[in-house]
Amino acid sequence: MPTDPSSLAERVATSIQELSIVAKDLNSASDELGKAISAIDAVLQSLGLGIETWTRIVHSDSGDGQYYSYRDLGYAKVGNKWGVTLRSVRGDVQDPDGESSDYWLFNEAPRWMRLEGVDKLPALIDSLVKSAAEATTKIQSKAVEANQIARAIAQAAGRKPADAVVASPIASLKPHVFIAPPDSSGVPGIAPPTLDKPAPIFSSPSYSYPNPGKSKGAKPKGGK
Repeated sequence: MPTDPSSLAERVATSIQELSIVAKDLNSASDELGKAISAIDAVLQSLGLGIETWTRIVHSDSGDGQYYSYRDLGYAKVGNKWGVTLRSVRGDVQDPDGESSDYWLFNEAPRWMRLEGVDKLPALIDSLVKSAAEATTKIQSKAVEANQIARAIAQAAGRKPADAVVASPIASLKPHVFIAPPDSSGVPGIAPPTLDKPAPIFSSPSYSYPNPGKSKGAKPKGGK
């Protein structure tokens, strides 16, 4: 028996109305999640950690182990901004240089990835605590070594160790270059580098991922 066109139209119209309500609720919930992540980002950025760390969400392979893919929740620098981040990585174990990856700040990632990764937030914070503690121990050890080297250099230069000016190894030496007034010869000079204020205690050089973007490398052959 043929379907009544008017009945079909009514069903579609009803479904569209229901979908409209559900979509509104979905977007509202997504916005609330985004606000929560932004609040977490603000706190982490205020700490000046500068430490990249990752927590695995899911991992899969082709069965024979040749092709692999995984997704992580992490804290990293994407573009020019540090924040809670999601990444997707694909590769072929026989072609390490061909690994391909995508990175997003959490609130800019596909919605399905945000839903998948949000449960890993507590594990990510735990990982940050561990990474920060390890970085502190390493920096403290390197600070002792740097001070010993600085004193040795001062002694070799004929200066008393007590007179040596030893900068903290966690301070940043940045060249502030500007043209100085001309000297007696009339030739302008260049001011020497100056010691800037100390950098955040955990700050360290870190790769900045494009946002959004894909690292160089071909997609794995035959992988999904």
